[in-house]
Amino acid sequence: MSKFSQLPRQPLGLDDPSADLSETPRAVQADPRLAPAQWLCDRGLRPLSDIAVQHTCVGRRICAIVKLDDNWFDAACAAMTSLLGRDVEIRAAVELCSHPTNAATILRRLSRYHVVICCNGGETVGGPAALLADVQIELRPLEHLEALLDAIWPGEPCPRIPTRIDLVLLPIAIARASSPGEAVDWLRRLRVAQWIEARQQDRIARERAAHEAPCSRSSSSTTNWRAPSVIEPLYPTEPLLTTTHGYGDAAAWGLDLARDIKAYQNGELVWDDVDRGALLVGPPGTGKTRFASALAATCAVPLIATSYAQWQASGEAHMGTLIKAMRANFDKAAEIAPVVLFVDEIDTLPRRDMQPGSDHANWFRPIVNALLECADGSLRTSGIVVIGACNDDRGLDPALTRAGRLDRRFVIGMPDAEALGGILRDYLSDPHDAAIDDVATALAGSLTGADIARLAREARRSARREKRPITARDVLDLALPPETRGPAIVWRVAVHEAGHAVAMMSAGILPECLSLVARQDLAGSVSYLRVANEARRIDLERDILPLLCGRAAEEVVLGMPSAGASGDLAEATTILRKIREEFGLGAFLMPGMSDCQTVESHLRRLYGDAILIVLRHRADILALAELAVAKRVLPREVLRAFAAERGFPGA
Repeated sequence: MSKFSQLPRQPLGLDDPSADLSETPRAVQADPRLAPAQWLCDRGLRPLSDIAVQHTCVGRRICAIVKLDDNWFDAACAAMTSLLGRDVEIRAAVELCSHPTNAATILRRLSRYHVVICCNGGETVGGPAALLADVQIELRPLEHLEALLDAIWPGEPCPRIPTRIDLVLLPIAIARASSPGEAVDWLRRLRVAQWIEARQQDRIARERAAHEAPCSRSSSSTTNWRAPSVIEPLYPTEPLLTTTHGYGDAAAWGLDLARDIKAYQNGELVWDDVDRGALLVGPPGTGKTRFASALAATCAVPLIATSYAQWQASGEAHMGTLIKAMRANFDKAAEIAPVVLFVDEIDTLPRRDMQPGSDHANWFRPIVNALLECADGSLRTSGIVVIGACNDDRGLDPALTRAGRLDRRFVIGMPDAEALGGILRDYLSDPHDAAIDDVATALAGSLTGADIARLAREARRSARREKRPITARDVLDLALPPETRGPAIVWRVAVHEAGHAVAMMSAGILPECLSLVARQDLAGSVSYLRVANEARRIDLERDILPLLCGRAAEEVVLGMPSAGASGDLAEATTILRKIREEFGLGAFLMPGMSDCQTVESHLRRLYGDAILIVLRHRADILALAELAVAKRVLPREVLRAFAAERGFPGA
């Protein structure tokens, strides 16, 4: 129950206009360490005191309307008593409507007392009270949290402030901390602990309810049956798009969307004028899910995160159950709109014209149709912003990305040096560490935001063991561990990756990063952003050539290829099969299976072209391989300088 609906907490004599409230004790000025919530409210409500002084000089009392979250009510009451003294009457807006005489009775007190009417964000104050109000204040205490920390620890640097905190945790965090950084860290840790405990209690309650519910299954039900999962909207408050890094145009679009949703909520804009959705494309770990959370936090709306895998796991492995689970997500979104509905790994759903007549197509076509209907129903999507995310959008159904659905496309690539520096500052205890820019430059293009988060956790663990603060060099040491492979292996990997990179440069494509650092099952890597093309046969063959130039470089430079090109050959073969089986760009227009001999002949012809590219640029490959061995990681700017020095196009 809201605290506003619980007022008054003691009888205040509403029916007796002559009741004297002047005996209310005057509050002591709040101590920032002992009463931080009241101190914050003191700062936010200070205009009340200034206006009251001006009116008292001419023998008048003030009438004020204060909008605030009901969690801050107790602290705000103490602050108002401190600022206005004993002659103040604090009332809730709901009281003005609860009885016809209440409003007039309260306002008559203006002859003797200051009157403050409190309301939450969903309430409005009208009538005589609004007309008589000398000031209206929207109390936002957290805007003064940095000033609070500075008052407790003068002159000490203050880290980024959380966008929302629990008032119960604020004095605990301050009492535990010895610096602003520790206080903010305690706030975050306590909040996470609260969230985990709430989730555990919720899970226990749902399991108990499921266990106690009568079983309605028939004897013919399968043993793998499970009840549909409960849709739990999230209410993220951080990070905000204004504090994230590396999202570029997507962040700018998200900020515009937040303004449009605010205008929609205020009745200034119809939903037809608001963007309905967007598609995020990028490799794993680049922050697509984090963007959806930051978008919801920035727009101050709930977030529903789902995926094809969740729909499939919601019950029996049956198409009807899956589609029902999908619709349930959109129905829930409609209930709590405006809302951000995030569909991860949306590329699991293929285009409807792929392999027509096959069991694969017969399964997915109704599912894709259902998603298109959910994403485009004129009533269903009012207030719903659908964000899809995938690693590769080339197989998506064109209807899904047409106007009115996921019509905005943003590529979320590997963070550049500037973005990586910002991410590092978020995780380091000293955001002014002079080594951050050097580390960001060295690692740009080789690590995702998720990689940095993992490395930061490991670095913090090491720093805690040694009882010292984490530094940027700790992250660099973990990102570039000592090389344990022999020189011959490192040289082969360098030649292989240089073959890929030089082939891209010769085609006018500048790689994002070349790395010789072994990660999981990769001995090295070259990352780049896919460039949209016309998807002609010649365009697809140009996409394949850089894949084959790694193996070709090994054969030309080292005399013999290795098994390290198996992944490249598999990807090239997949594209060639699609050319002949799905895209109608081979010998037949009719989709269907292609024989291995035809694909092998096509692959060998392209491999011959790759050999010619390597022979033409052999000196460039050797020079780039030597540079890679020396530095281990070559970010985009280093590759750009190399391409310009060697005269490659587009450098």
